Amino acid sequence: MTLVAPAAGRRARAAGNEITFKIGPDSGAEDLSLFESVVPPGGKVFPHRHRDFEEAFYVLDGELAFLLDAEWHAGPKGTVVHVPREVTHAFQNRSDSPVRVVVIHTPAGAIRMIEELAQLAPDSPPAASAAILARHASEPSGAPPVRGA
Repeated sequence: MTLVAPAAGRRARAAGNEITFKIGPDSGAEDLSLFESVVPPGGKVFPHRHRDFEEAFYVLDGELAFLLDAEWHAGPKGTVVHVPREVTHAFQNRSDSPVRVVVIHTPAGAIRMIEELAQLAPDSPPAASAAILARHASEPSGAPPVRGA
């Protein structure tokens, strides 16, 4: 069992988003991982898909635009998104305020991919991210043009 205090967790930054790792293999979890992310205005995650992971998002504060397959959807505070394996997904903060979101992966080992992405320099080429994704049965994927969610 793990109890993580509100301000506790290991911190990192990936693609400009602040991440606080809460639960994962390092805390003994095998079936899920969980982290909180603060996405700054203009912050985003590029379109990608996972062959071996499922992912879920819970928007705590603010609003994200979510790409799910080929469509963008508004995700205001309180929104929950489930992304099954093989579904292209991404998100963007199109607002002027930071957005807080909880991200859950199954199985727990998926968080290793996020940890590796967090070690990349902000100016790393896209090929560096693609190589990390490939090691974790994931890949970048094309996306439709950005339109209103």
